[in-house]
Amino acid sequence: MRLQLRYDAATSTLALPFMLAVDVVFHRLKLVTRSRPLAVEELRGWSHAIDRRVLAFASPEPGTAATRRCRLTPVPPEGGPLPKYGRLADAAGAPLPRAKAIDCEAFIRAGVRSSTPPPPPRPTETVCLWWRSC
Repeated sequence: MRLQLRYDAATSTLALPFMLAVDVVFHRLKLVTRSRPLAVEELRGWSHAIDRRVLAFASPEPGTAATRRCRLTPVPPEGGPLPKYGRLADAAGAPLPRAKAIDCEAFIRAGVRSSTPPPPPRPTETVCLWWRSC
């Protein structure tokens, strides 16, 4: 990185250009440690609840728990194209709001389930996308 140090005195100015070496160290994070398919046994039926057997996240590094939070956002926004054939609901059956960030642990504890409506072209497969931020 090219920098310039400037020193201003009452009678003169001194400008010293110099180089600062920068090393960028990047470690790819593994945030989702488990992501398994959900089974919906019958058309218009509900899957089992999404739990740690289906979806798991990496534990925060020691000392970072206070500064980093795991947030999960069902995407796309309300009215978007996915999940194309199905919907997500909490344990009480209330629809899960899309494009609203949810704490990862709260999501797992909420007992979120997936259902399929009548009749999709491929009733055996639904894709749900997630955006996870820390």
